[in-house]
Amino acid sequence: MNFDNVGIDVGFGHTKWAVRLEDEIVTGSIPSLAPTASAKTVSTDVPHFTKRKTIHITVDGNIFEVGKDVKLATSSTNTGRSLEDGFPLTKNYMALLMGALYDAGADHVKTLVLGLPVHTIQKYADHLKSIFSHPLQVADRIISVDKIIVVPQPVGSLATYATQNNVSMSEQHTRLIIDVGYVTTDWVVASGFAMADSRSGGRVGGVSHILKNIAEQISAKYANGKIERFERIDESLVTKQTFQYFRHQIGHQELQSMLLQASPVIEETIKEIKIRAGEVDDLSEIILTGGGATYYEPLVRQYFDLNRVEVLSNPSLTNAIGFLLVGEKMMRRANTYGH
Repeated sequence: MNFDNVGIDVGFGHTKWAVRLEDEIVTGSIPSLAPTASAKTVSTDVPHFTKRKTIHITVDGNIFEVGKDVKLATSSTNTGRSLEDGFPLTKNYMALLMGALYDAGADHVKTLVLGLPVHTIQKYADHLKSIFSHPLQVADRIISVDKIIVVPQPVGSLATYATQNNVSMSEQHTRLIIDVGYVTTDWVVASGFAMADSRSGGRVGGVSHILKNIAEQISAKYANGKIERFERIDESLVTKQTFQYFRHQIGHQELQSMLLQASPVIEETIKEIKIRAGEVDDLSEIILTGGGATYYEPLVRQYFDLNRVEVLSNPSLTNAIGFLLVGEKMMRRANTYGH
């Protein structure tokens, strides 16, 4: 399919995409895992086993496997997850970006809008703008992108908030947007869409750090073993299902208790946000978004008790949707003013 605009949020946990089909915004996601592809896939050879929903993508001669069922292709030595600060420069990032475009059904995109953490956007924005200099082979399709725009990640959530609430983004209203990702937490203080750079920032400290703390608590209490995939804890907390750890079954209530004990990990980040944001009496609201929004919400309300705090619905998708909206707004402006 051909799209005027596509928004993609390549996160450390999941890679989310948003497109517009007629008048409806359609979203999707794939895990941010891009392991080296196996030479042989057992599930395709054994009767009654179904083929996993993944594709093979070649980046600079390396073949990666990405897609909705990619967790079935990972191992403790080949997770395909990158948690480094230079993630946008890696082949894994490129494989995930190509996989998201494929998952969205894109063949040709006029404008692709991507986001970067606030503290790395100056480092990597120019690199991302140049990665689709020519059409690329993605599995059985060729995908081309005419133009790439890169914005600070929280701007996507701000655009989504403004559209969903039909709010005027005049510079008379100042807002703090806190975006809790898998590895990093970013925040932006903005009057309308004008960022206050001195009050905005980002730091390492997201969902994975909370889950790591809980994993250490589980290991210390039960088996002194190692939990290979922290996201299993996240899944149990979200779905309120029992967490299986070797022969032990840990209930939702106990996991919640461990989450409470992990509060100091969250507080470190919130304290830095409060220091950097400065006086907060001028904030009309604080917008909480990102996949870790629900983990941060109680302490954000505690530390900013005099401010109105709003948690966006489907917070893990709001950046991707917002990136799409930013692209559409810029295209309308270009059509109006001719540039």
